[in-house]
Amino acid sequence: MKSKVLFTKAMKPEAVLKMYTLLGKELTGRIAVKLHSGEAGNQNFLRPEFFKPIIEAVGGTIVECNTAYDGERNSSEKKNYVGKHLQNYDSLLVLSHFKDHPMGGYGGALKQLSIGCASAYGKAYIHGAGVPENKWTSDHDSFLEAMADAAKSVHEYFKGQTVYINIMKNMSVDCDCCAVAEDPCMEDIGILISDDPTAIDQACIDLVYHSDDPGRSHLIERIESRNGVHTLEAAAALGFGNRQYELIEID
Repeated sequence: MKSKVLFTKAMKPEAVLKMYTLLGKELTGRIAVKLHSGEAGNQNFLRPEFFKPIIEAVGGTIVECNTAYDGERNSSEKKNYVGKHLQNYDSLLVLSHFKDHPMGGYGGALKQLSIGCASAYGKAYIHGAGVPENKWTSDHDSFLEAMADAAKSVHEYFKGQTVYINIMKNMSVDCDCCAVAEDPCMEDIGILISDDPTAIDQACIDLVYHSDDPGRSHLIERIESRNGVHTLEAAAALGFGNRQYELIEID
């Protein structure tokens, strides 16, 4: 059975809330909201006002997870540190800025679930494919497989109380974790929402590949040179999510 992925070309904060309502899956209890605040100096990250309506509507708590590298987000106050306090939440809303990534090939819902929800040590553990000391030298495909495995564990922890929103805007070959990033290389595409992180990431990649924007070649080159699709392959091999989806376009 195909997973349902809703899609709209409307690129505005109100559309994010509308899509959540149309998905028909209400998150309950204490809701953790995972997003990426962007590294200092990065120009492509999504501004807070873009997510404000949906966060206020669900009454969610924004969670911060420190980086595994040196930088301004390497340490912070720990009171909403989901890597440590995951058990304090009943539901998880994952807001992802879909774009490329220097290591993963692309960054979307699966990256937010894995690297994004891990502690600083956990991030090193994933990057090192189980050996934190090898976080920058591990076998690349093993790192991608570790991301899929970590994402699966977080998704399953919430027992179906998860919603994923991917924003295809300001799409660069670099991640928001890059203080100096390349400018966006193709036009904005839209907003997607699903309760299946594998399906929503697959849909985003397919939209890039099927776009007639010539700038897509830069994103595709980054994805393919890093074997980014292997994270999706690994997720499917784990029985986690579905790469087959029904894309439902919303006006």
